[in-house]
Amino acid sequence: MYTILTKEHCLYCDKAKALLREHNISTVTYNLGSRSSQWILCLIRLAGMSTVPQIFNEKGEHIGGYSDLVASLGLDSTYH
Repeated sequence: MYTILTKEHCLYCDKAKALLREHNISTVTYNLGSRSSQWILCLIRLAGMSTVPQIFNEKGEHIGGYSDLVASLGLDSTYH
């Protein structure tokens, strides 16, 4: 299961979620705009991350953003 840190109205967040669905990869999503996810927002800021999506694979390894996800899945960079 992949983990996606996301916000509302984020094009690349939506694209990342759609890409993972397309490849039948299950996800858990944390919306950083919700009150219950404020602790996650604090953690990613402390880690120096400033953009979303932030994606982690099933092993908990940080993949990065949408372009990094495309690369990690071995897809052509023109997939965008």
